Amino acid sequence: MDKILFWQPTVYPTPSPFIWIFFNYLPWIFLILGFLLLFFQKSRLSAFFFLFSLALAELFENFLKATLSPWRRPFLDQALPTPPALLSSHYSGGSFPSGHALKLTLLFIFLLALFRPSRPLRFLLFFLLFPFLFFRVITGLHYPVDILAGLALGLLFGYIGLILYRFIISRLSKK
Repeated sequence: MDKILFWQPTVYPTPSPFIWIFFNYLPWIFLILGFLLLFFQKSRLSAFFFLFSLALAELFENFLKATLSPWRRPFLDQALPTPPALLSSHYSGGSFPSGHALKLTLLFIFLLALFRPSRPLRFLLFFLLFPFLFFRVITGLHYPVDILAGLALGLLFGYIGLILYRFIISRLSKK
């Protein structure tokens, strides 16, 4: 099981700086677009609860990485330089859990729950996650276990945010 959870390629690819920027920073654009979609297409309250969930998740992720992360990033253990276009200070610590996996999963949970897209669109959204998450592993930024933990925490914080959002909506509708 350890071989699967801690798998790493034997040779790390060296993508161009554009590819690094694309796969590292595009998820943040997705988060901004998701917030705007919620804000303008659903309600300001749904957008607020998305940001609230995202902030809680970010705090929890940073706490785990600063205090409990049991291992360093794989590329650091291989004595590879910080990949181009990444901030050395941000990527010098622990890798558990994957913040990209956490935040993208949280976003997709909110979008799927509040917009209820068709089944093909749900599958498309779900499979949009995988290139970003796979890139994090093959480039040595994360182990697969980091990605799985990020997915699980994204589900957790997404559902917590949705439960709170629905609770507040139900209270407001009773008044």
